[in-house]
Amino acid sequence: MRVEPVDATDENLEVMFELMKATEARARYGLRPRAYFFDYWKAQAAAGRAQLFLTRHEGEVLAGLFATFIGWRAWYKDGGSFDIKRDLQASYLMQWEVMRWLMARGITSYDLVGTPNRDEVGTGSARDGLYTFKSKFNPEITEFVGCWDLPLNELKYKLWRRVGERVAARLAMRRPERFLY
Repeated sequence: MRVEPVDATDENLEVMFELMKATEARARYGLRPRAYFFDYWKAQAAAGRAQLFLTRHEGEVLAGLFATFIGWRAWYKDGGSFDIKRDLQASYLMQWEVMRWLMARGITSYDLVGTPNRDEVGTGSARDGLYTFKSKFNPEITEFVGCWDLPLNELKYKLWRRVGERVAARLAMRRPERFLY
């Protein structure tokens, strides 16, 4: 089995998106449209802040990962795997090799992203499987504060808080997919 950094060509990005679709079909966590990923991947790769990796065995692609990085920090932005040869656990080798690749470039922090909060572990959510996988590298969950609002228009902000957020939440709950981020 071999993990390789590859160029973010349309062909390689198409393979990566197919890997993500296969993973989503298993885990049912929701997947944004293809254009969302392609735009992000191409922009980050062109800026020199990301790398696409594919893992192959006997010529077959088994898994893929898109990592982003800035300075000494990196993030596991996107990943996926096909159902073939799952007994080889290509995703584990891939994470390990990506960590080694990042370390060789001076990156000392790698966030696996997408794990549930501590109080959600083991509740049967779509992210339980992600936690099981990612906890093999480090079982500690680091929780961050989250986003802060900077209201530029007090009146519009109050209206958003009173009505807009509730309407947006109701509309989101009607969607069949539940995005991780």
